[in-house]
Amino acid sequence: MKTSLTEIDFELRKAVVVAWLDQNIRYARVHIKNAVQSKDGDKVRDWETWRAFSEHAMGEIQSGALDLWMVNLDNSTFDPTLVDEAESNFGDA
Repeated sequence: MKTSLTEIDFELRKAVVVAWLDQNIRYARVHIKNAVQSKDGDKVRDWETWRAFSEHAMGEIQSGALDLWMVNLDNSTFDPTLVDEAESNFGDA
């Protein structure tokens, strides 16, 4: 039996996405170490970007800034750019 996202408790939905992002962060950290050891600056930069994005997304989910996104995960007509309630500083130096 296939389960739709609406059948999954809201907090569990968030917890699953946060756990997945945490795995991404741990995965990136290992690749960053390997890239530093091999002195591959391009890969270091790429994996740092991956890690930073995942950390940022995790923080927004945990803070509730993306709750509307979580509610609409199964809504193919949902446009997150039209309801961007949280001011993002991602990518700012």
